[in-house]
Amino acid sequence: METRVRSELLHIPVDDISPNLENPRLIFDQARLDMLAESISEVGILVPLIVFREDDGSYILLDGERRWRCARRLNMKDVPANIIAKPSRIENILRMFNIHNVREEWELMPTALKLGQLMEELDITNERRLSELTSLTIGTIRRCKVLLSLSNKYQEALLRGEFKPDFFIEMDGVLRKIENNLPALYAKYGRDGLVALFVDMQRKGKIIAVTDFRLFGKVLDSEKLGLDHTALEDLAERVIVKQEMNFQDAYEIIEDLISVSQIEQKAARLSETFRSLNYERMKQPEKDKLRSTLIELRERIDAILNTL
Repeated sequence: METRVRSELLHIPVDDISPNLENPRLIFDQARLDMLAESISEVGILVPLIVFREDDGSYILLDGERRWRCARRLNMKDVPANIIAKPSRIENILRMFNIHNVREEWELMPTALKLGQLMEELDITNERRLSELTSLTIGTIRRCKVLLSLSNKYQEALLRGEFKPDFFIEMDGVLRKIENNLPALYAKYGRDGLVALFVDMQRKGKIIAVTDFRLFGKVLDSEKLGLDHTALEDLAERVIVKQEMNFQDAYEIIEDLISVSQIEQKAARLSETFRSLNYERMKQPEKDKLRSTLIELRERIDAILNTL
Protein backbone atom coordinates (compact mmCIF):
# COMPACT_ATOMS: atom_id res chain seq x y z
CA MET A 1 0.00 0.00 0.00
CA GLU A 2 1.30 3.48 -0.85
CA THR A 3 2.18 5.61 2.16
CA ARG A 4 2.06 8.93 0.28
CA VAL A 5 -1.14 10.17 -1.33
CA ARG A 6 -2.03 13.46 -2.95
CA SER A 7 -4.48 15.62 -1.09
CA GLU A 8 -6.05 19.06 -1.10
CA LEU A 9 -7.13 21.00 1.97
CA LEU A 10 -10.67 22.44 1.98
CA HIS A 11 -13.33 23.45 4.47
CA ILE A 12 -16.22 21.02 3.99
CA PRO A 13 -19.78 21.29 5.36
CA VAL A 14 -20.15 18.95 8.31
CA ASP A 15 -23.38 17.52 6.91
CA ASP A 16 -21.63 16.49 3.68
CA ILE A 17 -19.38 14.06 5.58
CA SER A 18 -20.33 10.52 6.61
CA PRO A 19 -18.52 8.07 8.88
CA ASN A 20 -16.54 5.28 7.27
CA LEU A 21 -18.33 1.93 7.39
CA GLU A 22 -14.94 0.18 7.29
CA ASN A 23 -13.74 1.86 10.49
CA PRO A 24 -12.77 -0.88 12.96
CA ARG A 25 -13.42 1.59 15.75
CA LEU A 26 -17.07 1.25 16.76
CA ILE A 27 -16.85 2.30 20.42
CA PHE A 28 -16.06 5.88 21.45
CA ASP A 29 -15.33 6.83 25.04
CA GLN A 30 -17.82 9.53 26.05
CA ALA A 31 -15.53 11.19 28.58
CA ARG A 32 -12.81 11.63 25.97
CA LEU A 33 -15.34 12.97 23.47
CA ASP A 34 -16.45 15.51 26.06
CA MET A 35 -12.86 16.65 26.61
CA LEU A 36 -12.24 16.92 22.86
CA ALA A 37 -15.47 18.87 22.32
CA GLU A 38 -14.44 21.32 25.04
CA SER A 39 -11.02 21.79 23.40
CA ILE A 40 -12.55 22.30 19.95
CA SER A 41 -15.02 24.83 21.30
CA GLU A 42 -12.09 26.86 22.62
CA VAL A 43 -9.48 26.62 19.84
CA GLY A 44 -11.25 24.95 16.91
CA ILE A 45 -10.08 21.93 14.93
CA LEU A 46 -6.32 22.21 14.61
CA VAL A 47 -5.70 18.93 12.77
CA PRO A 48 -7.70 18.57 9.53
CA LEU A 49 -9.81 15.50 8.92
CA ILE A 50 -8.92 13.14 6.08
CA VAL A 51 -11.74 12.28 3.68
CA PHE A 52 -12.33 10.98 0.19
CA ARG A 53 -15.05 12.04 -2.25
CA GLU A 54 -17.78 9.64 -3.37
CA ASP A 55 -19.21 9.72 -6.90
CA ASP A 56 -22.29 11.58 -5.63
CA GLY A 57 -20.15 14.39 -4.21
CA SER A 58 -20.43 13.36 -0.57
CA TYR A 59 -17.37 12.73 1.58
CA ILE A 60 -16.35 9.67 3.61
CA LEU A 61 -14.07 9.88 6.62
CA LEU A 62 -10.72 8.16 6.72
CA ASP A 63 -9.42 9.94 9.79
CA GLY A 64 -11.07 12.25 12.30
CA GLU A 65 -14.39 10.70 13.28
CA ARG A 66 -14.12 11.96 16.87
CA ARG A 67 -13.43 15.50 15.63
CA TRP A 68 -16.34 15.21 13.18
CA ARG A 69 -18.69 13.99 15.94
CA CYS A 70 -17.66 16.90 18.16
CA ALA A 71 -18.13 19.37 15.29
CA ARG A 72 -21.70 18.13 14.79
CA ARG A 73 -22.34 18.34 18.52
CA LEU A 74 -21.05 21.94 18.57
CA ASN A 75 -23.19 22.83 15.50
CA MET A 76 -20.15 23.81 13.44
CA LYS A 77 -21.01 24.52 9.80
CA ASP A 78 -17.80 23.21 8.26
CA VAL A 79 -14.52 21.52 9.17
CA PRO A 80 -11.01 21.58 7.66
CA ALA A 81 -10.29 18.39 5.74
CA ASN A 82 -7.66 16.94 3.45
CA ILE A 83 -9.29 15.25 0.45
CA ILE A 84 -7.54 12.24 -1.02
CA ALA A 85 -8.36 9.95 -3.94
CA LYS A 86 -11.06 7.37 -3.31
CA PRO A 87 -9.42 4.10 -2.23
CA SER A 88 -10.53 0.57 -3.01
CA ARG A 89 -12.33 -1.31 -0.23
CA ILE A 90 -9.16 -3.16 0.78
CA GLU A 91 -7.09 0.03 0.67
CA ASN A 92 -9.79 1.70 2.74
CA ILE A 93 -9.65 -0.96 5.46
CA LEU A 94 -5.85 -1.03 5.54
CA ARG A 95 -5.61 2.75 5.74
CA MET A 96 -8.09 2.77 8.60
CA PHE A 97 -5.89 0.32 10.48
CA ASN A 98 -2.65 2.13 9.73
CA ILE A 99 -3.93 5.67 10.35
CA HIS A 100 -5.68 4.97 13.63
CA ASN A 101 -3.91 2.11 15.31
CA VAL A 102 -0.65 4.02 15.75
CA ARG A 103 -2.42 6.53 17.99
CA GLU A 104 -4.73 4.75 20.36
CA GLU A 105 -5.61 1.14 20.99
CA TRP A 106 -9.10 0.26 19.80
CA GLU A 107 -11.58 -1.92 21.60
CA LEU A 108 -10.62 -5.44 20.69
CA MET A 109 -13.96 -6.87 19.49
CA PRO A 110 -14.58 -4.23 16.77
CA THR A 111 -10.96 -4.61 15.70
CA ALA A 112 -11.40 -8.39 15.50
CA LEU A 113 -14.52 -8.08 13.34
CA LYS A 114 -12.79 -5.82 10.85
CA LEU A 115 -9.69 -8.00 10.88
CA GLY A 116 -11.92 -10.99 10.12
CA GLN A 117 -13.32 -9.20 7.08
CA LEU A 118 -9.82 -8.39 5.91
CA MET A 119 -8.68 -12.01 6.35
CA GLU A 120 -11.66 -13.17 4.30
CA GLU A 121 -11.20 -10.58 1.56
CA LEU A 122 -7.48 -11.26 1.13
CA ASP A 123 -7.62 -14.96 2.04
CA ILE A 124 -4.76 -14.41 4.51
CA THR A 125 -4.46 -16.00 7.95
CA ASN A 126 -0.70 -15.74 8.43
CA GLU A 127 -0.21 -13.61 11.53
CA ARG A 128 3.08 -12.05 10.48
CA ARG A 129 1.64 -10.96 7.11
CA LEU A 130 -1.47 -9.56 8.79
CA SER A 131 0.73 -7.65 11.21
CA GLU A 132 2.68 -6.13 8.31
CA LEU A 133 -0.55 -5.06 6.58
CA THR A 134 -2.43 -3.65 9.57
CA SER A 135 0.31 -2.51 12.00
CA LEU A 136 -1.36 -4.66 14.67
CA THR A 137 1.02 -6.69 16.81
CA ILE A 138 1.04 -10.46 16.35
CA GLY A 139 -0.18 -10.75 19.94
CA THR A 140 -3.18 -8.54 19.18
CA ILE A 141 -3.95 -10.54 16.05
CA ARG A 142 -3.94 -13.78 18.04
CA ARG A 143 -6.28 -12.26 20.61
CA CYS A 144 -8.57 -11.12 17.80
CA LYS A 145 -8.65 -14.64 16.38
CA VAL A 146 -9.85 -15.97 19.75
CA LEU A 147 -12.76 -13.50 19.71
CA LEU A 148 -13.56 -14.39 16.10
CA SER A 149 -13.99 -18.02 17.17
CA LEU A 150 -16.90 -17.04 19.46
CA SER A 151 -20.54 -17.33 18.45
CA ASN A 152 -22.34 -14.17 17.33
CA LYS A 153 -24.21 -13.76 20.62
CA TYR A 154 -20.98 -13.45 22.61
CA GLN A 155 -19.40 -11.15 20.02
CA GLU A 156 -22.47 -8.91 20.29
CA ALA A 157 -22.28 -9.07 24.09
CA LEU A 158 -18.66 -7.92 23.89
CA LEU A 159 -19.67 -5.00 21.68
CA ARG A 160 -22.28 -4.04 24.28
CA GLY A 161 -19.63 -4.15 27.00
CA GLU A 162 -21.21 -7.06 28.89
CA PHE A 163 -17.88 -8.90 28.97
CA LYS A 164 -14.22 -7.96 28.81
CA PRO A 165 -12.23 -9.56 25.98
CA ASP A 166 -9.75 -11.01 28.48
CA PHE A 167 -12.50 -13.23 29.90
CA PHE A 168 -12.75 -15.19 26.65
CA ILE A 169 -9.03 -14.95 25.88
CA GLU A 170 -8.06 -16.50 29.23
CA MET A 171 -10.84 -19.06 28.75
CA ASP A 172 -9.39 -20.09 25.40
CA GLY A 173 -6.30 -21.60 27.03
CA VAL A 174 -8.48 -23.71 29.32
CA LEU A 175 -10.65 -24.86 26.41
CA ARG A 176 -7.53 -26.06 24.60
CA LYS A 177 -6.39 -28.00 27.67
CA ILE A 178 -9.83 -29.62 28.03
CA GLU A 179 -9.71 -30.65 24.37
CA ASN A 180 -6.25 -32.19 24.82
CA ASN A 181 -6.47 -33.61 28.35
CA LEU A 182 -10.18 -34.42 28.72
CA PRO A 183 -11.35 -35.28 25.19
CA ALA A 184 -14.48 -37.10 26.45
CA LEU A 185 -15.67 -33.99 28.30
CA TYR A 186 -14.86 -31.82 25.28
CA ALA A 187 -16.75 -34.15 22.94
CA LYS A 188 -19.76 -34.29 25.26
CA TYR A 189 -20.33 -30.54 25.50
CA GLY A 190 -18.37 -29.15 22.55
CA ARG A 191 -16.53 -25.84 22.52
CA ASP A 192 -19.71 -23.76 22.43
CA GLY A 193 -21.27 -25.76 25.25
CA LEU A 194 -18.21 -25.33 27.45
CA VAL A 195 -18.12 -21.60 26.71
CA ALA A 196 -21.75 -21.38 27.80
CA LEU A 197 -20.95 -23.22 31.05
CA PHE A 198 -18.04 -20.89 31.84
CA VAL A 199 -20.23 -17.87 31.09
CA ASP A 200 -22.82 -19.30 33.48
CA MET A 201 -20.11 -19.65 36.15
CA GLN A 202 -19.09 -16.04 35.62
CA ARG A 203 -22.65 -14.76 35.89
CA LYS A 204 -23.11 -16.72 39.13
CA GLY A 205 -20.00 -15.12 40.59
CA LYS A 206 -17.99 -18.35 40.59
CA ILE A 207 -15.20 -16.80 38.53
CA ILE A 208 -13.76 -14.00 40.65
CA ALA A 209 -10.99 -12.89 38.28
CA VAL A 210 -10.25 -13.92 34.70
CA THR A 211 -6.74 -14.91 35.79
CA ASP A 212 -8.36 -17.73 37.81
CA PHE A 213 -8.56 -19.58 34.49
CA ARG A 214 -4.79 -20.01 34.82
CA LEU A 215 -5.26 -21.82 38.13
CA PHE A 216 -7.75 -24.16 36.50
CA GLY A 217 -5.29 -24.69 33.65
CA LYS A 218 -2.86 -26.11 36.22
CA VAL A 219 -5.63 -28.36 37.50
CA LEU A 220 -6.20 -29.68 33.99
CA ASP A 221 -2.49 -30.52 33.73
CA SER A 222 -2.43 -32.34 37.08
CA GLU A 223 -2.54 -35.81 35.49
CA LYS A 224 1.12 -35.21 34.62
CA LEU A 225 1.73 -34.81 38.36
CA GLY A 226 0.14 -38.12 39.22
CA LEU A 227 -3.59 -37.40 39.51
CA ASP A 228 -5.67 -40.30 38.22
CA HIS A 229 -7.44 -39.52 34.93
CA THR A 230 -10.84 -40.55 36.32
CA ALA A 231 -10.27 -38.30 39.33
CA LEU A 232 -9.39 -35.42 37.01
CA GLU A 233 -12.55 -35.99 34.96
CA ASP A 234 -14.63 -35.99 38.14
CA LEU A 235 -12.96 -32.83 39.41
CA ALA A 236 -13.52 -31.00 36.12
CA GLU A 237 -17.16 -32.11 36.05
CA ARG A 238 -17.71 -30.82 39.59
CA VAL A 239 -16.22 -27.44 38.66
CA ILE A 240 -17.60 -26.81 35.16
CA VAL A 241 -20.86 -28.74 34.96
CA LYS A 242 -22.15 -29.19 38.50
CA GLN A 243 -20.46 -25.96 39.62
CA GLU A 244 -20.01 -27.29 43.16
CA MET A 245 -16.68 -25.49 43.50
CA ASN A 246 -14.74 -22.69 41.85
CA PHE A 247 -11.31 -22.66 40.22
CA GLN A 248 -9.56 -21.78 43.47
CA ASP A 249 -11.18 -24.71 45.29
CA ALA A 250 -10.09 -27.11 42.56
CA TYR A 251 -6.55 -25.75 42.58
CA GLU A 252 -6.26 -26.24 46.33
CA ILE A 253 -7.12 -29.92 45.84
CA ILE A 254 -4.17 -30.50 43.51
CA GLU A 255 -1.81 -28.01 45.19
CA ASP A 256 -0.11 -30.77 47.19
CA LEU A 257 0.58 -32.64 43.95
CA ILE A 258 2.24 -29.52 42.58
CA SER A 259 4.37 -29.21 45.72
CA VAL A 260 5.42 -32.86 45.48
CA SER A 261 6.35 -32.40 41.83
CA GLN A 262 8.47 -29.38 42.72
CA ILE A 263 10.20 -31.37 45.48
CA GLU A 264 10.90 -34.20 43.05
CA GLN A 265 12.47 -31.78 40.57
CA LYS A 266 14.62 -30.17 43.26
CA ALA A 267 15.67 -33.57 44.62
CA ALA A 268 16.70 -34.67 41.12
CA ARG A 269 18.82 -31.53 40.68
CA LEU A 270 20.37 -31.98 44.12
CA SER A 271 21.21 -35.62 43.37
CA GLU A 272 22.87 -34.60 40.12
CA THR A 273 24.89 -31.95 41.99
CA PHE A 274 26.16 -34.57 44.43
CA ARG A 275 27.23 -36.83 41.58
CA SER A 276 29.21 -34.08 39.88
CA LEU A 277 30.76 -32.56 43.03
CA ASN A 278 34.53 -33.12 43.44
CA TYR A 279 34.86 -33.72 47.17
CA GLU A 280 38.62 -34.26 46.96
CA ARG A 281 39.22 -30.64 46.00
CA MET A 282 37.20 -29.25 48.91
CA LYS A 283 38.98 -27.73 51.88
CA GLN A 284 38.29 -29.25 55.30
CA PRO A 285 36.12 -26.35 56.61
CA GLU A 286 33.95 -26.69 53.50
CA LYS A 287 33.70 -30.46 54.02
CA ASP A 288 32.68 -29.98 57.67
CA LYS A 289 29.98 -27.47 56.71
CA LEU A 290 28.64 -29.74 53.96
CA ARG A 291 28.64 -32.73 56.32
CA SER A 292 26.63 -30.78 58.90
CA THR A 293 24.11 -29.68 56.24
CA LEU A 294 23.69 -33.19 54.87
CA ILE A 295 23.16 -34.67 58.34
CA GLU A 296 20.38 -32.14 58.98
CA LEU A 297 18.86 -32.87 55.56
CA ARG A 298 19.00 -36.63 56.23
CA GLU A 299 17.19 -36.19 59.54
CA ARG A 300 14.41 -34.22 57.82
CA ILE A 301 14.11 -36.79 55.05
CA ASP A 302 13.98 -39.66 57.57
CA ALA A 303 11.23 -37.89 59.47
CA ILE A 304 9.18 -37.52 56.25
CA LEU A 305 9.83 -41.12 55.20
CA ASN A 306 8.51 -42.35 58.55
CA THR A 307 5.17 -40.65 57.82
CA LEU A 308 4.75 -42.03 54.30
